[in-house]
Amino acid sequence: GVVSGAGVGMETLWNSAISGKSAIKPIKDFDVAGWDCSVAAYDPEFRPEAFLPIRVVKQTDIFQQMGLISAIQAVQDAELDFSRYPPEKVGIIAGSSHGGIQSAVEEIERSLTKGIEWTSPFFAPKVTINHLVGQIAQHFGIMGWNTGIANSCATGITVIGLSFWLIRSGILEVALAVSAEKNVVAQVY
Repeated sequence: GVVSGAGVGMETLWNSAISGKSAIKPIKDFDVAGWDCSVAAYDPEFRPEAFLPIRVVKQTDIFQQMGLISAIQAVQDAELDFSRYPPEKVGIIAGSSHGGIQSAVEEIERSLTKGIEWTSPFFAPKVTINHLVGQIAQHFGIMGWNTGIANSCATGITVIGLSFWLIRSGILEVALAVSAEKNVVAQVY
């Protein structure tokens, strides 16, 4: 499954790649005046509520939403039925380099302007990398090996490598490998 600057879905990404269409676009989410770069690979039209229940969208950071949507797509594309495997032999290895930066910035801004009592009860789950794993596990009912990885720019390949190792060693029979990232810059006062 894929959520990328080209859009949502493997077919969208593939069609973009073979047609030579760039996913690089001018940044419009915030003022880039004074920045050395004014473009990014992102989809300004991405709307997680088109793929997830609004309750999940409100309780999660965008990197978790992207990871969950990608996981759902991957499971559907693979026609994977987790019930065919012993629960202890199914796992999720998911990661992010930075986690919920956008939610952290929003919560800090809110607490500085409105007061600490306005901090969301979902602040910690939105920010932590392991909550991506939790969202995927809850969605699919997976209770086996579930772990979160943060390994800077190598997070994605680390997730794949660990998944491979867990299957090869016989610890798991199936592993869902997910990596998600969404960096947002905002000014904190």
